[in-house]
Amino acid sequence: MSTYTNEDVIRYVEGELSLEEKQKMEEDLRSDAALAESVALYRQLKVTLEQRLPADEGAAALRRTLGSMRGRYFSGGGSGTSGGSIDTGRLSGENDGSSMKVVKMKTRFPRYIAGMAAAAAILIAVVMLWPSDYLNSYGKTQMAGVTERGEGNDTLMEKASEYFNAGAFDKALPLLDHAYKADTTNQTALFYRGVAGLHKGATEEARQDLQLVFSGGSLFKYEAAFYMALSYAQKGDKATARSWIDKIPAGAPGADKAAGLRRKLE
Repeated sequence: MSTYTNEDVIRYVEGELSLEEKQKMEEDLRSDAALAESVALYRQLKVTLEQRLPADEGAAALRRTLGSMRGRYFSGGGSGTSGGSIDTGRLSGENDGSSMKVVKMKTRFPRYIAGMAAAAAILIAVVMLWPSDYLNSYGKTQMAGVTERGEGNDTLMEKASEYFNAGAFDKALPLLDHAYKADTTNQTALFYRGVAGLHKGATEEARQDLQLVFSGGSLFKYEAAFYMALSYAQKGDKATARSWIDKIPAGAPGADKAAGLRRKLE
């Protein structure tokens, strides 16, 4: 049986091995079922994390957390019965004046069991530490198409709507920006520029757009308030999110979605 640590498995999947190390490990993978299982497990975990984490500054913070867990849960642990320890104790912030004792348990597992425990620990961290993806759950909307009548803003808005509705917010944003700058009374361009900005992670700029729409009293006024609420919910600021929901009266556009978001925040 080949002898590889869990760290070796991670380095292999992440492409960090030298050419010689990679060739040797791939040779051993063909004959070592336990090693192959460990590689498959980590690959599955990697895909799960990549699908779960949106690309913004919060994702970077969580990845740092997972990076520290990599050292804790995946380091060491060769083949056979080596590797894998669980250290359980009181969490930081608990009452230090209590008589509760910190209990530490060191348990040795077969490698594949240690790997499964590590995967479970990291997946729990994702669920517990990462805020709900409110934007993708509640923020889906379609930009109404604009009848193309020739050159100018009509054509620009039509193309922007195609990109926006396809989820290509990076392509829709510059077109919406151009359309708004060409006509600063264009509240449609301003609103959807704000929504597209949220989806691209430009939160502060998006909020400025949405605040202008809300203050301007256009048809998108309460939709803008709803997306302001979403922007704060996405960042974990539930109190400010609820304050924006409170600005949306019953029967207004977006009121039903806002009610659903409030229930989720409570």
